[in-house]
Amino acid sequence: MDSRNLTNWKTAFFSRPAPYLTDNGFPNPLCVRDHESRDTHTQTSRRTNSHIRHRIVRDRVLDRRDHQEDHYVIGEEGNLDGLLTRDEQIILGVVLSFFLAVLLIIIIYASVRIRQRQKEGGTYSPREAEIIETKFKLDQLIAVADLELKEEKLHRSKNRFTNIKPYNNNRVKLLSEPGMPGSDYINASFISGYLCPSEFIATQGPLPGTVADFWRMIWETRTQTIAMLTQCYEKGRIRCHQYWPEDNKPVTVFGDIIITKLTEDVYPDWTVRALKVERHGDYMVVHHFNYTSWPEHGVPESSSTLIQFVRAIRANRHENTTIVVHCSAGVGRTGVFIALDHLIQHVSDHDFVDIYGLVAELRSERMCMVQNLAQYMFLHQSTLDLLNSKGNSQSIWFVNYSALEKMDSLDAMEGDVELEWEETTM
Repeated sequence: MDSRNLTNWKTAFFSRPAPYLTDNGFPNPLCVRDHESRDTHTQTSRRTNSHIRHRIVRDRVLDRRDHQEDHYVIGEEGNLDGLLTRDEQIILGVVLSFFLAVLLIIIIYASVRIRQRQKEGGTYSPREAEIIETKFKLDQLIAVADLELKEEKLHRSKNRFTNIKPYNNNRVKLLSEPGMPGSDYINASFISGYLCPSEFIATQGPLPGTVADFWRMIWETRTQTIAMLTQCYEKGRIRCHQYWPEDNKPVTVFGDIIITKLTEDVYPDWTVRALKVERHGDYMVVHHFNYTSWPEHGVPESSSTLIQFVRAIRANRHENTTIVVHCSAGVGRTGVFIALDHLIQHVSDHDFVDIYGLVAELRSERMCMVQNLAQYMFLHQSTLDLLNSKGNSQSIWFVNYSALEKMDSLDAMEGDVELEWEETTM
């Protein structure tokens, strides 16, 4: 007998009795033909008011043409238990598929979390663990610089992020405009370079209402090189207002300051523009280097392209002129760029580095410089690449142990310094 037509007693219990039942409630089996006799016994059941009654009967062969939709089919005893109908099989398959999908999602999520936890500090080598520890110590540093700004309420609309402000003792001060309170303020800080004080200006990406202040700063500091480390739009958000003209037509940005784009050269990882800045009948040419392969809150895939970018700007720098560096907030990528420029020159003269001390020094001049752990680790990887390019078979790392000893009482912070992504819309 075909097992597909068999039904177990559970199905019989929950189904309505077939119309061909006898008075006793048992199926009325068909007669067995002479050539279809069986030697085995089977069990049938019926539904009663209180319990299940069973009867052992001889095997009977059903005529499928007459009983294709019957609820009862007599079959061999061994085939009755645990057999599911087609509908039950479909439901069971759907349920099992659902649970397998949930299990797969849990496994993927657990794998991602494990890798994330490993990156956060659990399976690093002793050297890498030390790097992470020093980064956490840096997050605890409190700069001694004066954070109090005069007329701070007038400055709030000029800050892209409410919690990123320049220290008062080294902020860039513009020439005050008559009748314009607070016109000397711009969110920018003088930063020391390698053996050269105030070699850089770290600033935020200009807002629509601070483009004029930005070009005033360029003109007043006689800056001829700008390093831009962000794109104007990233991940669907405005990270920096475009402060240069799109075409070659002159554009007036503030009173008598006129900006004209002379040339634009596009490379795989950055773009170089030559901008003419005119004022009071005088002019100068500013070279604008825009690195376009740096994801926000991340690091470049390779240190080599960024090292080439830094070296290109260093080669273009005019003697004794300031380099303006900015990203969106002017602390994360900006800090990495300035630190990497310092390290490139330092490694050419030495076989050791003190990245902790370098970043601590940068943070003493502008808050949150080298913002997160990924950027801090990137500096170490870049330095290792620089040392290897010198032909060193073994790199030497020096950490500022004296500074660490002074901060042994500080507990390591969990996580990186995060920016408040509430941008000013002026």
